[in-house]
Amino acid sequence: MQRLFSAFPGGVPGSGLLFLRLVAGTTVAILGGIHIRATITGTTAAADALAIVSGSALVIGLLTPIAGACAAVIVLLSASGALADTPAFDRLATLLLSADAIAIAVIGPGAFSVDARLFGRREVRIPHDARWRRP
Repeated sequence: MQRLFSAFPGGVPGSGLLFLRLVAGTTVAILGGIHIRATITGTTAAADALAIVSGSALVIGLLTPIAGACAAVIVLLSASGALADTPAFDRLATLLLSADAIAIAVIGPGAFSVDARLFGRREVRIPHDARWRRP
């Protein structure tokens, strides 16, 4: 699982990733919620539910590379018109949102995420016992 994540930066870069995750994830989840209330057909409702789930996972930083990739695919499908008819301005905005989701998926979640708590770097302490020392 460690190979899914490239880094868990803290400090200012980690705060920047947190902000990017919050904005992109909230936007994807809200777009999914708006579309799911507007249409009830099976395929689009499933895609909108996936948008809500992946957007929520991005916000909390859970399985971020997978959630970012799912969010990017759903948003790109929405921008292409495969899921719903969207105006040209909305298509441009969804392309920028999908670029954000792909960037989050590639860079990693940052130190302020659930992924960092579950899969982050650990410090291993080896106890010093007198029995293991050489005479």
